[in-house]
Amino acid sequence: MIECFDGCSQTYWIEVVPSAYRMQLARLMAQEAAKVLRIAVPQIRFFYRPTGERMMAFYNADGIHIAGDLSDLELLRATVHEMRHAWQRQSQVWRYRSSALREQDAKIFELSWPR
Repeated sequence: MIECFDGCSQTYWIEVVPSAYRMQLARLMAQEAAKVLRIAVPQIRFFYRPTGERMMAFYNADGIHIAGDLSDLELLRATVHEMRHAWQRQSQVWRYRSSALREQDAKIFELSWPR
């Protein structure tokens, strides 16, 4: 079982190997967000998302995990969103806030992109 930063539990995930283009797209977006947030770029992995599963991405101590079937736009938004969660985890102010408040903050950061 994987414990996500925003409180969800993921009991399964199968890592998939994305195309070089999709991995580069995620890395570039993560690097740009890391510059703004002043944090290191975490490991980026892709996972298989079964039909009907709503989770697009999650962040935990292993890094950012992104569903392999997202469109390019969804991939960019999910990467930025999870980078904000990475920043929250490293921030002493945000670390102990409620999961709803952290999720709202990440959504606002995602929607305010690009800067």
